[in-house]
Amino acid sequence: MTAPSARLGIDASKWNRGLDYAALSEAGVTFIIVRLTNGVAFDHAAAEHIRHARREAWSVGGYHFFRAHQSVADQFDAFAAADDAVGYEPGDIIPSCDIEHDPGAPEGQRDPTPLWSPLAQEFSALLTEYYGAAQTYCTRYDWVRLGRPQWVLDTHLWTPHWGVKEPATPGDNDALIWQNKVGPLPGTHGAPIDQDLADSLVLVPEPGPLGLTRGEVERIEDITALTIDTSVRNPQQ
Repeated sequence: MTAPSARLGIDASKWNRGLDYAALSEAGVTFIIVRLTNGVAFDHAAAEHIRHARREAWSVGGYHFFRAHQSVADQFDAFAAADDAVGYEPGDIIPSCDIEHDPGAPEGQRDPTPLWSPLAQEFSALLTEYYGAAQTYCTRYDWVRLGRPQWVLDTHLWTPHWGVKEPATPGDNDALIWQNKVGPLPGTHGAPIDQDLADSLVLVPEPGPLGLTRGEVERIEDITALTIDTSVRNPQQ
């Protein structure tokens, strides 16, 4: 991936309210990935970001901040509900599972470990089954801390790596999207915002999401009501 050929995008959450979307368009932004859910919690700025982005004719996607100490089923239910609330639709960017440091986890469980991997894999598999494909947001360092799982390499990669000419990625695989810097852009009123580059974007296929129906989503607890036991300490501690 090289900057001159790539599309410019941003990712945003409730911490990025009040953006000037027209000014961002003039600065070259053409896509946005919005945090829809943080574990089982809905990001209440998501609908605002997506509504304004659609008015600017940007490509729109959503991401989920994965919480290993919460039920996989409950997290997926939350994401599916957020999908309904914000109008995620065919032709949008495929959804992303964000795996990184979790400040809200119990002490000793805030950083990725191999214990996280099967849980995040199950969540990613549900995204893939429901939407046709999924992305994983993960640094190479966090992928190593997960135990270098193959399933991450089997998804599309969204990789953060700032201040370099080319990103270091999990398994040295190509990144679909590269989060290459954090800083202000015209339209952010001087506040820093995550900036992304993409040579191409993978979209939710027409005519709609695949696999699970809404009713089946409500019953996935029978498949994957999994969490990390809070009595298990991080083996790196």
